[in-house]
Amino acid sequence: MLLWLLISADLTGYFKDKMGFNTAMESSKETPDISVAYMLVIDILIPAGKERSDIVYFGKADHLGSHLDRSGTESNRLADYRTRVDEHAKNLRKDLADLEDQGRTITIYWCVNPPDGLTNVGYKSKLLKEFRVQHGCYPKLNRRG
Repeated sequence: MLLWLLISADLTGYFKDKMGFNTAMESSKETPDISVAYMLVIDILIPAGKERSDIVYFGKADHLGSHLDRSGTESNRLADYRTRVDEHAKNLRKDLADLEDQGRTITIYWCVNPPDGLTNVGYKSKLLKEFRVQHGCYPKLNRRG
């Protein structure tokens, strides 16, 4: 069982859908156009402040997949990561590639309906705060400087 299920089941239990991260990026046109909070998880526990964790990133997206802008160009978070459209996407992909080079498998989990009436931004903030309380730091890729 993944550590994130044990630590914060009350918070992360709302992440009902998952997919391999590379598969999700490559099939972003088939991934639903939904607003989500998401987390990236690897297949081992790594140091995370006072403890160890398999969570490496919390994020939010207005359009997870399959959204096209007015010109018909794919415009969604997974496509942004695949094409490295901005500095955030470039940096995150570089850090994920480093983990993959170490043999790690990365999975994206997403939540469509956050608890307690929270927005995706509010849910991401709550998850980051809870992680920091438990570990003394943010997840590895949320603390890139």
